Amino acid sequence: LMGAMALFYGVTGPWSDNSFWFSRGAGDAEAILRHGEWYRLVTALTLHADSVHLLGNCFLGGFLCHFFCRLTGNGLGLLSMLLTATMGNLLNVLVHGANHRFIGFSTAVFAIIGMLAMMNRHGRADTGYLRLMPFMAGAALLAMLGSSGERTDLGAHLFGLCCGLAAGWLLGKKSFLTLRHSVTFQTAAFLIFLAAIFLAWQGALA
Repeated sequence: LMGAMALFYGVTGPWSDNSFWFSRGAGDAEAILRHGEWYRLVTALTLHADSVHLLGNCFLGGFLCHFFCRLTGNGLGLLSMLLTATMGNLLNVLVHGANHRFIGFSTAVFAIIGMLAMMNRHGRADTGYLRLMPFMAGAALLAMLGSSGERTDLGAHLFGLCCGLAAGWLLGKKSFLTLRHSVTFQTAAFLIFLAAIFLAWQGALA
């Protein structure tokens, strides 16, 4: 996944208002809300402003995605990451309104942080301050990694984290524990993940 993003960056290059890829695939709240270009919620995850932005997301995202998929399986892990990141982008658009543009995989990175934090809560005593531990851990990482920088989209990070916490609560349920060991389910989830990205870009380039 990280290698694919790096190769795709080699095709798209850094952010440019004149770039075909960014004009068609970047997150644009006005195009999403007023013109129904919902595919931008997905395509924006695959674009990066510059090489520093890309390397940061690949290093941290690759590290977190590896351990997250070790817990969930590749298919379920990648599909849940895509769904939560897309939902995080949608919430960010709804809060900001029509005058907002965004790109980057970092929404997915913070969605994974939220899911890992909440999944780590399952199986522990549900008393006292332990109930708040996933939220405290997620907030601490958001403050350290996602709240500074010239082009940082704090809203995308925050909503990605919140959607990740909600999804992590679901992924910790017993029903998902059994699905993790199903090769058929994991394969289907992985194919849906690939198809969603392909169809999103097909819509963007049409």
